[in-house]
Amino acid sequence: LSDCSPLPVTAWMNVFFVWGGDAPPKSPDHPVRRHPEWLLRDASGKSVSEYTAEERARGWIEGAYADPASEDYRGRFALLAAEVAANYRVRGVHLDFIRYPGPDYGQTGELGNAFRARYGFDPALVPAEFGTVDLRRWLADDTSEADRFLTTAKLLWAWMRAEEVTALVRRVRGALTAAR
Repeated sequence: LSDCSPLPVTAWMNVFFVWGGDAPPKSPDHPVRRHPEWLLRDASGKSVSEYTAEERARGWIEGAYADPASEDYRGRFALLAAEVAANYRVRGVHLDFIRYPGPDYGQTGELGNAFRARYGFDPALVPAEFGTVDLRRWLADDTSEADRFLTTAKLLWAWMRAEEVTALVRRVRGALTAAR
């Protein structure tokens, strides 16, 4: 960082993408090894850290992701961001990979359990994607009762997933504010 002075430096941090590669991380302290409970699972319940290269390619996923619904992971990441801000002269922190890797992830984890408890419906039964036609028809009340139910469930599921990502952003902002 001293070589970059006086240029402003922004710390670039991967948020939920925690590992990519064919061999597991060597460090026993890496989240993939130390905290497998923090890792995202697919619709079948399989941890994304267990994917083969072929499964990653088929699912358009770069590697292992932490589950955005993991409160413990969010807390650890916020501490790391605060450590960077407190110990290095950076003008800010850029949060990259701050998303679920695709629509088929999270149904069998903590968030799926919360969705089932709140709405009494298994999010694994909700179609993963829908288009603007579905929304237009839903807004116009021009759908069957079953389609209206499924579109409402999809919107609720998307909202809950977005809330988990937002929770991390709020936590990081609080940690950065406290660190500065």
